[in-house]
Amino acid sequence: MTYATVLTALADPTRRGLFERMRHRACTVGELATIAKIRQPTVSQHLRVLRGAGLVTDRRGGTCGDSRASSAGLAELRECAAALGDVGVAACMGDRAGAWAVSALAGGVLGAVWNYALSSRFTWGRY
Repeated sequence: MTYATVLTALADPTRRGLFERMRHRACTVGELATIAKIRQPTVSQHLRVLRGAGLVTDRRGGTCGDSRASSAGLAELRECAAALGDVGVAACMGDRAGAWAVSALAGGVLGAVWNYALSSRFTWGRY
């Protein structure tokens, strides 16, 4: 799994919405289909992509199961963003204290933008 896989999985607004819903609690395919107003096979296909990116885990119980968000895929994305920020800061600044301050600021800004992109106002406003 790479950061590109995670970005590709979250690029689709429907998948972002499903992932956001599962961040709050585990959901069955039927619940997600009802909330997103799409068919169950379509939800299953979206979940397969999210699972491949490490963003979703499944728990089976008898004939039914539920899916929940996993932080493994997001950890990969955070590591990549941190590495990119460190490289950019190191290239622009020579001193370590200044580089650390700019890196921390960039990480805070990136975190704020990411949280807004995953917020329910952004992804579920159209459903």
